[in-house]
Amino acid sequence: MAVTLGAVPGVVNRSSGIPPLGQTGRVTEAAAPRAYEEVIEHIRELLVNGDVQAGDRLPPERDLAEALGVSRPMVREALRTLEVLGVVAARRGQGPGAGTFILSEPSPALELLLDMEFTLERFDLADVIDSRVMLEQWAIAGVPADADLTEAAYALTMMGEPLDRDELMQWDLAFHQAIVDCAPNRLVAHLYRSLRGAMHQRLADSLAGIEDDAWAPFWRRIMREHRLIYAALDSGDLDGAAQLSERHVTRHYLRRR
Repeated sequence: MAVTLGAVPGVVNRSSGIPPLGQTGRVTEAAAPRAYEEVIEHIRELLVNGDVQAGDRLPPERDLAEALGVSRPMVREALRTLEVLGVVAARRGQGPGAGTFILSEPSPALELLLDMEFTLERFDLADVIDSRVMLEQWAIAGVPADADLTEAAYALTMMGEPLDRDELMQWDLAFHQAIVDCAPNRLVAHLYRSLRGAMHQRLADSLAGIEDDAWAPFWRRIMREHRLIYAALDSGDLDGAAQLSERHVTRHYLRRR
């Protein structure tokens, strides 16, 4: 569905699906130095009011600019910001498949934001790890009795052969994410995925610090701990799985015993 705009220049028709901005229905550079934020807020209101939904195409830049009384560069800046945030996607070309569309899937922008926060060292590592542990424990507590553990089992199988550091990171992430994805809470799964993704470089740095002669014993210990977590889940021992997961994560990141 595409949103249409009123035909009268400078006037917003309520039947068009674009409600007026403020009391004047216009945004000016003088009134709002960062007026593109007003455009973003207006699009958010469209979503809240149900005028546009996930999968819908937004009006063209020119139509938005005319309806809101702003310049096209301002609208373009707002759309680019929303694209970075993962709210919209711009599809080039012509025809019904082209334009700016509201995305339906969770955005990867949170992972990027967290990565920048961690790079700037705005949070203690212990707080980051504890947050990951809490998310995983919440997810494990909600795993239903008939949960499909196929993806976790597959990741465990792929870790059954000697792995290099990159391979271990890949399948370790897949194993833990598969467990979290078994829970019905999609927000927890998304937060966990974003947090783990943002921690990728920290994990890589940690693994890079392991000497070659210590790698095989380390890999075997990781495998043993993963098998214990999986066995507890498979038997329905959610409390045991949560405790094993906490010990597994904090041991390797924070050197807790």
